[in-house]
Amino acid sequence: MKPKEKVILDTNIFIKLDEDGVDPDLVRSTFEVYSTNAQLSEIQADKNINRQKRRLIYYNKISPTKLNLDSGIWLDKLTWDDDQPWRDEIGDVVEDVRGNSNKSNTWIDALIAEVAKENNLVLVTHESKIINRATRNGIKVLDYHEFKSLLNW
Repeated sequence: MKPKEKVILDTNIFIKLDEDGVDPDLVRSTFEVYSTNAQLSEIQADKNINRQKRRLIYYNKISPTKLNLDSGIWLDKLTWDDDQPWRDEIGDVVEDVRGNSNKSNTWIDALIAEVAKENNLVLVTHESKIINRATRNGIKVLDYHEFKSLLNW
């Protein structure tokens, strides 16, 4: 039996999977899924409480393995994580993937991309700029449609 591909899902992928009604068990049975505090923080930041609860339930059903961020950065959107060691350095991958953007979402996407690279994971995202920049940094990337097609859904 072929081992499951190891993927890290950008927050927008968790959201799209939930919105499209993709069975979380199908995702778990097809892929070894990873996440960081960044994705959970973004879901928890949703001001629509009902939608936030639904997305948290979906996230928890996928039950991704949590990894720590590699670069140290404090963003208002990130919730404190006692498991995360404090780091003062911001890695080259984060700087390159975020480009000139100072938007917190772009910073978070760059942090997730860095974790993908450091842990040899496939980054799954629907952000075209992040796809291009991550690929340029040697990170294997799938967009949402490619990912969904591998689910045979």
